[in-house]
Amino acid sequence: MKRLFTIIYGLLTPICLLANDEEEENFEELRKSELPKPVLATIEKRYPEGRIREAGKNAEDGEVIYIAMIQDRTGEVGLGARADGTLIFSVQESNPRILPHPAGAAIVSIYPRAKVEEAFFITELVE
Repeated sequence: MKRLFTIIYGLLTPICLLANDEEEENFEELRKSELPKPVLATIEKRYPEGRIREAGKNAEDGEVIYIAMIQDRTGEVGLGARADGTLIFSVQESNPRILPHPAGAAIVSIYPRAKVEEAFFITELVE
């Protein structure tokens, strides 16, 4: 079975988060109109020219995180926030072919036949 991964990595820390099929079980897709108003306000404030391409929520350990993928003039960006609009993270799309060496080496050593479909650079992480 092929495993596809989304890679989120940070510049200053050797963090690499792999999102696989198991984690997607907690994800529920939403329409833009189903996002809480404070989350929409946070998105509009940070990306006034952006267009929400995908939205959803992820519930884990009793906490709900609303996630939106937004197309703006810089490319595709992602944002995670609580229902009250508090920002948790933001990410910027990156080329998966040019992952930092530690991230790429870690993936290859654990999943030698995995294909990285997309990668995002952490631009802000709160908490």
